[in-house]
Amino acid sequence: ESQTQYDNPDGLIIKHLSNRDFYISNFNKLISLIHLAWRLKILIRKNSIETVQSHLIRSNIVNVLCKLLGSKHKAIITNHNIISHHRRMGLAGFIKILIIKLFYSFADQAIFISREMQSDFKETLNLRIDQQVIYNPHNLNDIISKTSENPDFEFNPDFKYIIYFGRLIKRKNVADLITVFAFLKQNYPEIRLIIMGDG
Repeated sequence: ESQTQYDNPDGLIIKHLSNRDFYISNFNKLISLIHLAWRLKILIRKNSIETVQSHLIRSNIVNVLCKLLGSKHKAIITNHNIISHHRRMGLAGFIKILIIKLFYSFADQAIFISREMQSDFKETLNLRIDQQVIYNPHNLNDIISKTSENPDFEFNPDFKYIIYFGRLIKRKNVADLITVFAFLKQNYPEIRLIIMGDG
């Protein structure tokens, strides 16, 4: 989709396969998969692209579906979540796992951002495709330099803390965390909620 949440460096050319709203219904997203895969195939052929690395489930399916439509590229899918969590969604989650397993089986390689995600992938999907764990990159020098800073906050040993650290975007459900915290606070007045991150 055309929506982006990142600042892109100068010189980076972005090609959008769709101008649809990111928050369209799941049904419409499913229907659009073939259209997106076909547009990706055209882009690959036009630019002589040999490898496509995709991220997140829907993009991964589009990447693999493009191969099934005749593209000769190498399809590398990147997994950022715990696939087995879909089991909690009842029938819809069961169907989603079947769809993921069907399409992911045609990928050339799967990349995971943690060993836990890879282990869950193996147990849930039981697919025999090339797999690699590559952790998200972090600027260690920047992290180390921040350890010498004097924070203007000190933890109180009389309190218990719930800490959220991540992006403050809708799909992270921070609003739900705040709602649950307010409920817990009624029975546990010693708890505190700390939210750290940016949008």
